[in-house]
Amino acid sequence: MLKFKSKYFPRLLPSSQSAWYLLFALCILTFIFRGAIFYGHTLGSISSLIKSTGFYSELYTEAQKFDSNFITASDNERVWIPTQHLIHRQLSQGNLPFWNPYATNGMPFIAEEQTQASNPAYLLLSYLFLPHDAVVIHVFVSFLLAGFWMFLLSRELNHKWQAAAFSGIAYMLSGPLVVWYMRPNSQTYVYLPLLFLAFERGSKGRKGLWGVIAGIALAMMLLSGHTQMVVLALLCYELFLFHRLLFVCSGTFRVRVTQWLYWSLVPGVIALGLSAYKIIALIELSLNAPVFETGRTDLLPLTW
Repeated sequence: MLKFKSKYFPRLLPSSQSAWYLLFALCILTFIFRGAIFYGHTLGSISSLIKSTGFYSELYTEAQKFDSNFITASDNERVWIPTQHLIHRQLSQGNLPFWNPYATNGMPFIAEEQTQASNPAYLLLSYLFLPHDAVVIHVFVSFLLAGFWMFLLSRELNHKWQAAAFSGIAYMLSGPLVVWYMRPNSQTYVYLPLLFLAFERGSKGRKGLWGVIAGIALAMMLLSGHTQMVVLALLCYELFLFHRLLFVCSGTFRVRVTQWLYWSLVPGVIALGLSAYKIIALIELSLNAPVFETGRTDLLPLTW
């Protein structure tokens, strides 16, 4: 039986439990994505992904009776897949995807929230692989990491490994991840459990290391996610901090306030520093957005 121990995760990986969880999660994801992995099917809308598993086929058949475009005409096919091809083409030509010449007569690609143009992980995959393969690998690994980090978080909260495994699988297949699996929205929730885990581990020791990890997780949420979703995720994070510091963690009121300031400001400063180039582009684009007859400025890039 495999055994693995680490000084950074002394009780998270005591034996083969994590290996068994990863194996089980891999089997589930391989089954769901079997069409894309083994047969080269294109990842399209979530309806086509779910339909490929053989579940709910009658539901989608009924839906198509009312809307013939229910499965094929989604934002994925109209926007995200062409965008991924454009990113791959620019990278293959030796250019960073900073400019999109096709949207609104040209706009900063890196300031568009509805792409993966500022996601370091996706850019690397898009450079190394063809668009379809890059998307399949990125989505597959994102699902796997989201579930695994939730599994580690559950173990850190003293849940049994069976409960932790259920938490990881349930989170991996939860609504925010599954519904938005092709879009940057889902990337926000991929890193949210890692943000919680960093606080749990850092509050017990090695605060500096885990503060940096929390900052990197938050930066990835900003760079690869969706601003509106990031705001909601940060609200969840702050509520999590308040709950843990008020009802679980020990110490005087001053110590708890200091802890809250540390875990709010340090990851935030690190994340803003790592994602500053995207935030500046977003602000610049919003300030120069068209002004309608009502006098209101279109802040769509920021609100999205």
